[in-house]
Amino acid sequence: MNKQNQFTSFLNKANEFLSEVNLDLVCYIFYDVLQLLHCRLERKAGVGKTPRLLKDVQLKASEITGILVMVDYLNRTLDTVNVEGQLHELFGPDYSEDDYLKYFRNYLVGELTDRYERLISITEKAIKYMYKDDSGGHSVGSSFFETSRGKRVPWIKHTIQNSKCVFKRTTKNKETLLYITKYRIPIENHQSVIDTLLVVVKRGCLAKNAPYEFKTAYTVSRHNQVLKKIEACHPAFVKK
Repeated sequence: MNKQNQFTSFLNKANEFLSEVNLDLVCYIFYDVLQLLHCRLERKAGVGKTPRLLKDVQLKASEITGILVMVDYLNRTLDTVNVEGQLHELFGPDYSEDDYLKYFRNYLVGELTDRYERLISITEKAIKYMYKDDSGGHSVGSSFFETSRGKRVPWIKHTIQNSKCVFKRTTKNKETLLYITKYRIPIENHQSVIDTLLVVVKRGCLAKNAPYEFKTAYTVSRHNQVLKKIEACHPAFVKK
């Protein structure tokens, strides 16, 4: 019996030796692993002049074990925070575009550090992240203003300063950090919804002593969207 058949046979016996709680946990973890593997294969299959079938893409053993590390890191470090106090401040009905811009200028513009003492700079020009035109670009204009991004401005500073869940991607010219935190928003009848905020900061690969620069922040509501965003990254491990 080859390894693939052995694995399938053992998986079929899981109900015999795993409690329901343990089986749910195993399924949850390995779902994330398989979803990330699928995202990795999709990305690699699209590289090059001729797209390939997913089954034609060969992964390295280190890539697969690396994805297991990513899932472990994500599950251990991704926190869920209740949206209350200042985090809920801009959710009222009486705020205008100018109010959100003023808050950004007064409370975010400047330099701050994350929990691992990385320096992040937020400039006034980054205010354009709250605008999204029809092409997906950040064209500043009232018709392109996204109120949902304005409401979540207080989350940016909180995420950078407090998130333990930080992923890193290095390309030829840029280092990108992705800070991730889940936020539980109260709604009517004691219910809540959860948004996941992703904050993107970047700096040049040669600028090791320079601060990272805030580029954008956005929320996703589905777990699979988070997995797709982190697939090409790796955990930004820092001991503290």
